[in-house]
Order: sequence, then C-alpha cells, then structure tokens
Amino acid sequence: MALISIILPVHNGATTIGQAVDSCLQQTHEDLELILVDDASTDDTAAILDRRAAGDERIRLAHGERNLGVAAAFQLGLSLARGHWIARMDADDLNHPQRLEKQLSLLSAHLDLDAVSCLVEIAKRKPDGALGPADEGYQRFAQWLNTLTTPSAITAQRFVDQPVVNPSMLLRREVFDRHEGFRSGLDWAEDYDFWLRLLHEGGQIAKVPEILFTWTDHEGRLTRRDPVYTQDAFLRCKAYYLARIPQVAERGVVLAGAGPIGKTMARAIGTEKIHLHHFFEVHPRRIGERIHGVPVIPVDSWGPCRPGSPIVLGCVGQPGKRRHLLELARERGHTEGEDFFAVA
Repeated sequence: MALISIILPVHNGATTIGQAVDSCLQQTHEDLELILVDDASTDDTAAILDRRAAGDERIRLAHGERNLGVAAAFQLGLSLARGHWIARMDADDLNHPQRLEKQLSLLSAHLDLDAVSCLVEIAKRKPDGALGPADEGYQRFAQWLNTLTTPSAITAQRFVDQPVVNPSMLLRREVFDRHEGFRSGLDWAEDYDFWLRLLHEGGQIAKVPEILFTWTDHEGRLTRRDPVYTQDAFLRCKAYYLARIPQVAERGVVLAGAGPIGKTMARAIGTEKIHLHHFFEVHPRRIGERIHGVPVIPVDSWGPCRPGSPIVLGCVGQPGKRRHLLELARERGHTEGEDFFAVA
C-alpha cells in the first residue's frame, strides 16, 4: 500500500467537518494520514477536531493562531505531510469510499500523469444540513466537468472554467514541489491559478470516469462570497496564462463574441499587452461598433486559418454557442487547444 496524505484546511466548518472527516477515514485505501488544519476557527471546529484526533492515530492536527486563508493553510498542511501522494479535501464536501483507491490505481498505472481527479456530483446543502439537487447552473457545470476525462480534453478546455474540482484531486508530491504549490495573495482563485500553471508547464491531468466525489454548494461557500471567484477574476487569470502561450504573444488574438464575456476579456488581455485584432460577431446591432477601439466585424468574415493567423478565442458562455463556435473554427482549419480556445 502507498501512504496518501489527505490535507483538509477548515475555517468555521463545525456543521460539516464531521461528515467530511468520516468520508476521508472510511476509504477502502487504508494507508493514509489525514492532516486537519484549523485555520483559526471561531466556532466549535477546533474542539471537534481535537476530539477526532484523540480517537484516531491517522489524524494529524495543526491549529493556526490567525486566519491564513485556504492557500496558506493548505501549504501548512503540506509541510506536515509524509505521503508520496497528496489528496485535497474541503470541510463541506464528501468522498465516496473508493475515491482514493481508484485514483491511486490510475495515477500509479500512468507515470506520465501528474494528477488525477474523478467525475463529481454537485449537491445543494440546505440550512438544516440535508443535501438536495444543485441549482441548474451547477448541474450544467457538473455535466461539462464530467465530459473532461483525458489530459488532452482537460488541457484544451482549461480556459472555459476550472476543468477539475480542486478538493477531488490526488497528486504526486513532487508536483507541488516542482510547481510551487498554491500561491497566496493573488487577484484570482489560488486553485485555478495552480491548475493553469501546471497545465501551462506541460502537466498532465486525467480523471477516473466514475462519480467518486460529492461537491456541495451552499450560501456560505467560499466560491460564492470571495471576490477572487468572480467571473471577472477568472477572466483575468485566463488572460494571464493565455498571454504566456507563445503563439498568443506572437500573433495576437481575435475574439469571437462581443457580448459581456468578450468585452471583459478584451480588457483583461489588454492589461496583459496581448494584441487584439478585432471581434467576430453574429448580432447585427453589434457589427460595425468599436470596442476598446477595436472593430466588430461579421463572423462571415472569418477566413481560413493560415500560418501566422491570430489565435481565436471563442468568448461565449452558453454551451450550445460554444459548440457552434468550435464547429466554425474546425471548418476553418483551427485546432482546439492550439489556435482556438473557448473562453467563458
């Protein structure tokens, strides 16, 4: 068996931490340690963790004297980890019993992989703690997430949204050391930053094609209340990493879509000094406009992809429109993940 270190940072998670801990300790892969990092909680979390640690030698506990934030709290847990394999977990989510066993099997069988996730289900946590169906938007997000199982698909669609659920991941320990782990103090989400950094530097991620993780949504969830998880913040993060792709920096971009996503993306890539040639648009009222000084032209003007052509970014949010733009791109000779990227 291989030792897996599960790192679980928690701040004020008294209502859910017990179930999260149980789902870690009830894994069919038994050679594990659970590192609980209490990030200066002010509710009953610390007392709950103390009781759980006293009753199970697999638990290692760290208490923060001040609130570090999830990235720094995770790094603290990582400094205590003894395993060759690192698993992430959050205080309000649930592992299925075979999660780690099946993820480790896939990761061990493919030495080219740096990290492994799985398919997920997203549930809505009600005020009484019960789980119910997720909101429609999260259901669509889960459907999209669960189509991305191979390294090529995850890499190609990494600018649509975060292509993996952070607490569902199992990684090789040296991956964190090589890629500097989660960075604090960013203008965007530290987990999305890490995965984009890993993929930019050639990292390979795959997923076990089974639902092995329940990701819960509720009003107090960090992704709902922290400004680093807003769409604008995500687009700034995407622009930052797009600007570091050589062909984007050299050839500039065309934005297919002059709606809200396209306009926000135009500002973000301007900050990164990426040359924006023009917008493609289907909406007749937008054609002929200038946005940030750049013309909006009909999508029918989209010609064949040739050597040196600008990179096309499909900036639309609706899945059906994204698929249509990808079809148009392929008809014109573009390859997704090389000279065409969907951005949402």
